[in-house]
Amino acid sequence: MARTASQVGKSNVSTAKCHERRVAKLLTEWSSREFRRRRVEGRESDTVLRDLTGDVVPADTKNRCRFNLEAKKGKGFSLTSIISGYSTCTFSEWYHQSSYDAMLVSEALKLDIKPMVFFKPNPNLDWVAFDMSALDFLRPKHIPITDLTWPISKRLWFPHLLFDHYAYCGSISFNISHTKNRKNRVMVPLQLAPCFICSWNDFAANVHPDSFFFGESWHAVDVETESRLELQGQASLQS
Repeated sequence: MARTASQVGKSNVSTAKCHERRVAKLLTEWSSREFRRRRVEGRESDTVLRDLTGDVVPADTKNRCRFNLEAKKGKGFSLTSIISGYSTCTFSEWYHQSSYDAMLVSEALKLDIKPMVFFKPNPNLDWVAFDMSALDFLRPKHIPITDLTWPISKRLWFPHLLFDHYAYCGSISFNISHTKNRKNRVMVPLQLAPCFICSWNDFAANVHPDSFFFGESWHAVDVETESRLELQGQASLQS
């Protein structure tokens, strides 16, 4: 017996909530800071200030995350669809939503928030996609002392894919109203940023959790370490 539209809808909501709880658990275990599902819906200014806009948020507002975190469990990811249908594919829709919400939070909090999407290319894998400019603040768990070029080149230091065509294709429009009713859709064009795509396991194993959050103590140590390594690199090049 076929399920009704209502039954399918309830099942999808339940699956989405389960995935959001899983993402919150992954982030909590990795960062040693508690994350939770967002409790309220909507993008009104009061809501954004109180509970942000992402699917998953830090439980303690003092732990201000640098990303708007979206958790997507639905089917639809494929490299073919990104390359051949980047302006209409499901992945771009997910990334567009995270980018739009990141923009809202950035304006509300006067901070530079980046988009990040957790998704599952298949049921057994957790992947993430995030704005390439996050390289400005993400740092390795273990800085490779022998790799003296890292502070200069600012490249990603673990396995990944880079989709940079967003920077050249112009604005892409998607519905931001959370409704499938065509009459109520609100299509918003956005210039999406190039993004890295990688497995969550690789991200968690290689990125220092402190750099995932706003906080001056990390940057003070980080700048000192980068300066030391850069001086070592320059000395090595001169010798």
